[in-house]
Amino acid sequence: MIYVDSRTGSVELAADLEGSQVTTLQFADVAFVGHGPAGKEVLVGIEIKTIQEALSTIHTGRFAGHQLPGLVTNYDYSYFFVQGAFKYNYKNGLLSVPRTRKGRRVWDPVRIGSRKFLHYDFDRWLCTMETMGNLKVRLTESRADTLRAIRTLYRWWTDKEFSEHRSHLVLYEPAPPVAQLTKPSLMRRIAAQIPSVGWTLSERVEGHFHTINSMVNATPEDWDGIEGIGKTKAETIVRALQGNNS
Repeated sequence: MIYVDSRTGSVELAADLEGSQVTTLQFADVAFVGHGPAGKEVLVGIEIKTIQEALSTIHTGRFAGHQLPGLVTNYDYSYFFVQGAFKYNYKNGLLSVPRTRKGRRVWDPVRIGSRKFLHYDFDRWLCTMETMGNLKVRLTESRADTLRAIRTLYRWWTDKEFSEHRSHLVLYEPAPPVAQLTKPSLMRRIAAQIPSVGWTLSERVEGHFHTINSMVNATPEDWDGIEGIGKTKAETIVRALQGNNS
């Protein structure tokens, strides 16, 4: 079930979101329950603003001071949609939006009161919302594009269990086959570079030696005790660590 906020500006989305229900959402325009980690349900919220509305919040600070705290407090995962076509004027650095003038489409700088906005300021603000505010930013060109993105997110969160999303694990073999995109330990990264070890065996090496110092100063007999290495590899590894490749 997709829940749509009852306030003007949000409620109109319900007519085009099949099976949705109108309710009061203190924060976010759209919300739904999805499948989270470890089989738990999570609450997902989506806040939608036009380009002008987003820039207005930069100008007043209202979003950072009121809506952002509400989103991250009330929802497990929060998305921020910025809706509307825009482009950057690289001659003057200003952010521009389309307008119709005498039957022609022209691009004019966005104005909030007397203020104009540099595209750099807008990009930097969105980056801050993503990185420091923990919002997942989406840019949509139109209402239809926003509706499509909402449906896609809803299906992603509800069609299958969280752990069944595995596209992020399809990596080129030499890269670490990470489970949750976390940075591997320094010891594993060093061990993976040792001849005859590589990434797969580096996990066993880390579990066997525990410290970089123990690994570097280990004897061939120590290395031979690791499954998958053996006497020949152990001697090659120790020679490499000692700087003797002959």
